[in-house]
Amino acid sequence: MTSRNNDIAFRIKPNLKLFKGFPNLFPYLSVFFILLFFFMIGTNFVPVQGIPVTLPQTAGEFTYAAKNLIVTVDRNGDIFFHDTRIENTDKELLKRRIAAVRLGYSRQKGKRDSLIIRMDSSAPNDRLLTLLSIAKEMDLNAIVMTQSTNSTDTTTIKGE
Repeated sequence: MTSRNNDIAFRIKPNLKLFKGFPNLFPYLSVFFILLFFFMIGTNFVPVQGIPVTLPQTAGEFTYAAKNLIVTVDRNGDIFFHDTRIENTDKELLKRRIAAVRLGYSRQKGKRDSLIIRMDSSAPNDRLLTLLSIAKEMDLNAIVMTQSTNSTDTTTIKGE
């Protein structure tokens, strides 16, 4: 006689199920936005124009918010507004171009726009006086970019 008790086999069903769907992307997006936030905070928001100039040196650093009114004077005394040369240093042409850019964005009440001057240290000083007079006539703050004496960075003025 065979015993049935010894020949009993148990069949165990696994409770594993195949996952049919998408992975949870929320943790990845959270990390991405946190990194994006820190990279934006650490970024310099002042666009440095492509005209190479050697800035004069000063002891301090300044902070300001720029509105893209950047004028560059190279060592030959040529004036550039947004990398576009102003022929014969035409004061009226430069004023018209600045006015056109100012019309392109909305200004905050009570805040004056700034004219940022990047001038080579060997450029003629009369160009600086011309740009300062334009800033006064157009009711602009004039900011002259300089290089810090203890730094090799040529853009020590940072945007907010």
